[in-house]
Amino acid sequence: MEIRFHPEIYPYYEAYAALGLLLEGTTTEGWKAPLLAAGLDEEADRLYDGRLALLHRVQEKTFPLEELVMALLKSGGGEGKDLHGAELMAREAIPHRLDQLTRILADQDEARRQYRIAEQLADTLDASGPVPEDTLQFMTLLEKSGLESESKYHLLWLYHHSLEAAEALERVLSAGAQALGDGLAVFAPEMSQAMAQLEAQADLHAYLERETGVTIPREMDIDVYPSILLIGAAFILDEPQGPLRVIWGTGFLESRRLHHLARTRIVDCGEALRVLAEKTKFEILLALRQAPRYGNEVAELLGLRPATVSHHMGELLRHSLITVTPKQNRVYYSLRPEKIRQVLNEVGDLFTEKEE
Repeated sequence: MEIRFHPEIYPYYEAYAALGLLLEGTTTEGWKAPLLAAGLDEEADRLYDGRLALLHRVQEKTFPLEELVMALLKSGGGEGKDLHGAELMAREAIPHRLDQLTRILADQDEARRQYRIAEQLADTLDASGPVPEDTLQFMTLLEKSGLESESKYHLLWLYHHSLEAAEALERVLSAGAQALGDGLAVFAPEMSQAMAQLEAQADLHAYLERETGVTIPREMDIDVYPSILLIGAAFILDEPQGPLRVIWGTGFLESRRLHHLARTRIVDCGEALRVLAEKTKFEILLALRQAPRYGNEVAELLGLRPATVSHHMGELLRHSLITVTPKQNRVYYSLRPEKIRQVLNEVGDLFTEKEE
């Protein structure tokens, strides 16, 4: 038994993870945050524009699956047009991966359940005539099959491993996988750190089993790869007697996403605090405390010009600290005390919560 640690990602699997994040609806902010943190502003903008275009086409149900995957891989790391070895990889991987992985995890309920779903899916597709050529037809077929609800990524994964016709998807993923790996190479320090933490474990088998709940045969050779996109761990066995590939999620993308959200939260809270602390706006809020008032009434009460009051009301509205209610021929402004309490509570949390 030998354990080998690899400092770089396993590009082929990372391509699946990238596709899964898109299909499961990961937020644009979650994608952009690690790229921005690495100083890749141009790539982040390109990814943002490309993802919006893809989502639009998904919503309009007009996209071919291969185009979706290739566009995603291009946005993640480059053009990725080299097909060298892709067909060989497809021929070797498809016949073995699902059933061999299930044998390894035969004592796991989750693995048995996935295998039953795959068998049902294959039977349904075999009985339906021609293989669907795009995801819309495929998902429609799934809805008619009566299978239990699963994520779109998981269903696509089963689709891919149940059908020889899905070799086209295999080739597309292979073509773009290395480019995706090159694009994520900027995170090499984080990946090396993740591998170092695993190497430091006295008993890696026990550690992996404890963290994942999966029983791993002690006699198996293991290749361990880091993953920027994956959260958790994945296991791949391409050949019956081959090594078990362990894809270990570093959680870096998720931590960057949370950090990005925290930074956004700080900016939002700071801006809201500035508005609350500004003298004129504070006086306007106090004037609205007793009852809703229209703009000229507030101006007369505070000795301000109506234009000045209108300007300040606009900022207060932008931060949702007040609301507007048309009544007869006038516009009345009302205080939102619950929003002010929320802002102040969030500010308090920022100073008391410890960052993960």
